[in-house]
Amino acid sequence: MTDPRLSAVDAKLLATLERAFDAHAGHDAHIDLAELQKALGLRSEYLARRVLLLFDSNRDGVVSKEEFLAGARTLLLGSDRDKLWFAFRLYDHDGDGFLDHHEVMRMLSMTLAEDEIVERAKQPVEQLARVFLKAADRNADGRVSFERERSAKGARRRRGAKKVYRSLLMRVS
Repeated sequence: MTDPRLSAVDAKLLATLERAFDAHAGHDAHIDLAELQKALGLRSEYLARRVLLLFDSNRDGVVSKEEFLAGARTLLLGSDRDKLWFAFRLYDHDGDGFLDHHEVMRMLSMTLAEDEIVERAKQPVEQLARVFLKAADRNADGRVSFERERSAKGARRRRGAKKVYRSLLMRVS
């Protein structure tokens, strides 16, 4: 039975992703770190490890077809909040629920390197990280939480941060 939320295009995409998983999975029908890195064409083992952690829901160090398809469904059919949560967790290196300056710098640097984008003197990674944190850091403590502030000021800042965050997400995907 097909999911009623799936359009024909989405159903076709999920079928294609399932076939791609099968092609990249080893004889054990799981994708490990090296297979994931190769399948995604990532240079960075660190970035591949971060992606693996997000898909590996049972924390056994590999991604099963079920885990992969569940993650793909979330990214394909999930709400904007679900997709932003995925990106936030990708950036949140220590898993503390906050993004600090070092985590933002690490992921921006890695993303630019993956895309073979040479850092421009007018917009170095340091400056991009500061801009992101300034837009998103609601209490000026040097870190950003995924949780939302309820005040009007917080809503204004969230809209600005959301734009920056989405642009960062687009670089990762």
